[in-house]
Amino acid sequence: LSGSDQQIKMIPIRGGTFKMGSPKGEKGRKEDEGPTPSVKVNDFWMAELEITWDIYELFLNRGIDHIKGEKGKIKLDIDGVSGATEPYVNYNKNGFPMINVTQYAASQFCKWLTAKTGHYFRLPTEAEWEYACRSGKTTAFSFGEKARNIDQYGWYKGNSEGQLHKGGLKTPNGFGLYDMHGNVAEWVLDSYDPETYIDWKMGVENPVKKHRALYPRVVRGGSFKDDLDKLRSAGRGYSTDVW
Repeated sequence: LSGSDQQIKMIPIRGGTFKMGSPKGEKGRKEDEGPTPSVKVNDFWMAELEITWDIYELFLNRGIDHIKGEKGKIKLDIDGVSGATEPYVNYNKNGFPMINVTQYAASQFCKWLTAKTGHYFRLPTEAEWEYACRSGKTTAFSFGEKARNIDQYGWYKGNSEGQLHKGGLKTPNGFGLYDMHGNVAEWVLDSYDPETYIDWKMGVENPVKKHRALYPRVVRGGSFKDDLDKLRSAGRGYSTDVW
């Protein structure tokens, strides 16, 4: 990013079709994860690491108050912006992921990043996020069906000691993305609806569920404070009126 020593490495994700949600019988499954519609997503990009406070602070200290919208077709660079973990006071920098921000703030950050770089950034859709997390796998986690290998791939309630951790310390998934399971939960574009997959059961392409209400909005990935069921690839969380 110009004027700083910070950078965001983007990973190209080749699009495809997958079964979104979880099958009956998956351990930890919730009712809002079914049925499992066939979903197609186009090619997109996602950040290799969760956005850090070091990068987000550049946005907070920006010298502009208004960002003009862009018209026409432009290349999509999608950033899986972190920050959806419930309110928690922690001001660590030096590689720690951004937390305790609203979905609106995360979206405004993406607009600033667009103006800063000349490439269009936005939050991923819920479908894009799950596709990226799964990285071609149909199992409960990107590393397999069993949770016993979670310590290698993510931070959660059972191994985080109640603390947020720097990004990129665990093994990435099959697409080269870090911390898709745990550490901090991540905002997506979609509004939360427990019947989303019922609406999509006939199959959809590049879907996004949007309501006018500010909440609930979908959060994905689970956090360092969560149990394993929330870290599953299909696990869905949502915001409330306080975050």
